Amino acid sequence: MGRRVLPVGVLALALSVCLNTQAIAHPLDAMTGEEISTAVKLLRDSGRAARETRYPFIALIEPTKEEVRQSRPAPRRALLVVKTGRSLHEARVNLTQRRVESWTASRGVQPNIMAQEWEAARQLARADPRWQAGMRARGYTSFKGIFCEALSVGYFGQPAHRSYRPKLRLEKVVL
Repeated sequence: MGRRVLPVGVLALALSVCLNTQAIAHPLDAMTGEEISTAVKLLRDSGRAARETRYPFIALIEPTKEEVRQSRPAPRRALLVVKTGRSLHEARVNLTQRRVESWTASRGVQPNIMAQEWEAARQLARADPRWQAGMRARGYTSFKGIFCEALSVGYFGQPAHRSYRPKLRLEKVVL
């Protein structure tokens, strides 16, 4: 039986997928997994982030037009929203030079709600005796088939909206 030889292109593609490395063909290409990992590692190595740190937002900072027009590749930079406990910071990381360019405390703002927070809200609601009593009053004897979703009520950070407090109500949804 003869040996089959895979084309070099297929091997190169498989290797790039396995190593999670991608060549940046255009300055506005999305961040690669490797770049995201590098940005987080740079913050950890600088002592600004710990293992329990969460990142509600990580994105490419677009290069300026002047940087794009230069004959050399534009520097790759990332913006990270960094949450450790109740503290929130905004970091700017230069991926090309492998350094943290800025670290700014963010006060009076709320980051994106993260998956862990959605799950914690669902668990809190389901564990609440008042919620359980409400479900029993509606004829549910088991909570196993009930899907409970936590939803944000909106953004009220504008001065004109600060006095507005939405009335919350439980919606019954049957699928």
